Amino acid sequence: MNSIIYVMVSVIIMLASCSKQDEFLAAKTSQSLAVPATLMEYYALLKQEELFNNNESAMGTLTADDDFYITTDIWKRALFTTERNAYIWKEDVYENEIRDISGWSDTYARIYVANAVLEGITAIKSDDIALFNEIKGTALFFRALAFYNLIQTFCIPYDVETAGRDAGIILRLSPDLERKDGRANLKESYDQVFADLDEALTLLPVQSSVVTRPSKAAVHALLARINLAIHRFEPAHDHAVAALKIGPALTDFNTLTPTISVISTKPLEECLFVTSLVGTTFTSRRNAIISDQLYGMYEVNDLRRSKYFNIETNSLRFRGTYDIRGQKFSGLAMDEIYLIAAECLARRGDTDEACSYLNQLLRKRYQTNTYVDFLSSDKEEVVSKILEERRKELVFRGIRYTDIKRYNKYDKKNIIIKRNIDGIEYILEPNSNRYVFPIPTIEIELNNIPQNLR
Repeated sequence: MNSIIYVMVSVIIMLASCSKQDEFLAAKTSQSLAVPATLMEYYALLKQEELFNNNESAMGTLTADDDFYITTDIWKRALFTTERNAYIWKEDVYENEIRDISGWSDTYARIYVANAVLEGITAIKSDDIALFNEIKGTALFFRALAFYNLIQTFCIPYDVETAGRDAGIILRLSPDLERKDGRANLKESYDQVFADLDEALTLLPVQSSVVTRPSKAAVHALLARINLAIHRFEPAHDHAVAALKIGPALTDFNTLTPTISVISTKPLEECLFVTSLVGTTFTSRRNAIISDQLYGMYEVNDLRRSKYFNIETNSLRFRGTYDIRGQKFSGLAMDEIYLIAAECLARRGDTDEACSYLNQLLRKRYQTNTYVDFLSSDKEEVVSKILEERRKELVFRGIRYTDIKRYNKYDKKNIIIKRNIDGIEYILEPNSNRYVFPIPTIEIELNNIPQNLR
C-alpha cells in the first residue's frame, strides 16, 4: 500500500471507532473495518466534520496570497520545512519531509470515504428514497469539492486549447485500495467535477438545516465558483442567480460585534456551506500580518475595515473569518455569489444589473446611510470595481490564489508577488510553474505518475 492508502485505512478506522456524535460510530470500537449495514450508518461517515469540513488545504493561500506577509523570525520558526519552502516558492518544496501538509493525502482520504459510501449504499435495501438521494448527493458533492481543491493546488490554470493534454489529478472513483490510477488530463478532471455536481444537484434538498452539509443552494454556489475560475461566465452567472433565489439574505455588518479572533460569535446568516482551511504557522492570526496596501483599500465608513481587521502588537491582523471557531472560513456564502453574478454581468457588458448586484452587497458592508451607490456604464470600470471589491470582501478564504492565477492567465494582469525573508527578495512571476504545488514525492514514486514542473 502507498501512503494514501494508509491514510484512508486509518480514516476509516478512526471513523469506525472514535466518534462520540453518532451511535453507530461509537459502537464500532474494534480496530478493524466494520461494514455499515444501513443508510444511516453510511450517512454517519459523511457527517464527520473533522474530515469533510475542517481540512481544506491552505497551500494555495500560503503559496500565492499577496494580502499578508510574515516576518523572518516567524518564517524561521515554522514547524515544517515544506511550509517555509512553499512560502518562498522553492523548487524542492518537500526536501524529504515525510509529513504531507500539501493537502494531497488528506483530500484523497475524503474522496475514499465518499467512494465507499457511493458504492456501499447501492447494496442497501430501503424504501426511504429521500434519504438515499441525500446521502448519494452529499457524497458526490464532497467528492467534487475535493477534486476541485486538488485541481487548484496541483494543476495549471484551465486552457480550453490545451486542457486535453495538460496534466490533471488522479480521479479515484472507486474505494478499491489496490487499484492504481494514473493522472487524468485537466479536461477530464474538470468534467468529473461537473458531472458529480450536476448529479448532486438533482438529489440534494433545496436547503440544509445544518451548514456543514450541502444543499441545492450550495451546489449552485459551488458551480458558480468553479465556472468563474475557468472564465465560463454564462453558466457561472446562471448558477449564481439560482443560488441567490434560494439562499439566505446577506448579513448586515452593522449588526456584528466582533471578538479579537472572529467577526461574529454566531454563524452569519449569509453562510450557505461551511468548510475551513487547515491552519499553518504562517496563516495563523498571530503570525500573518495584513499588508498596508490591502488595508488602505477600505474607506473609513467601510465596516470591513474594522470588522475584518484589528491591530495587535502594532501590526494589522485578520479576524474576519466567518467560522465562529476562529478557523479560516473557506466555504460558500452569499457575498461571494453576489460578486460572481456582478462580475459575469459586467464582463458581458450588462453594467446596470452588475452595479445593482454590487450595490446590494456593499450597502450591507458600510455604516448605515453612508454608502453611495456605484454607477457606471463603462464596462472596464465596472469590472475593475467588482474585482477590487472581490479582493476586499473575500480575504483569507483561499480564493485569492485562484483569482490571481485566472487574472494572469485570462486577463493578462501580470500580478507579481514578492516576499522578503532575511533580506533576500523572492519573486513569483505571472503564470510561473511555481504557482502549481508539487505532488508529494512518495506518491510519484509509488504510483509512477508524472511530477509537476517547477
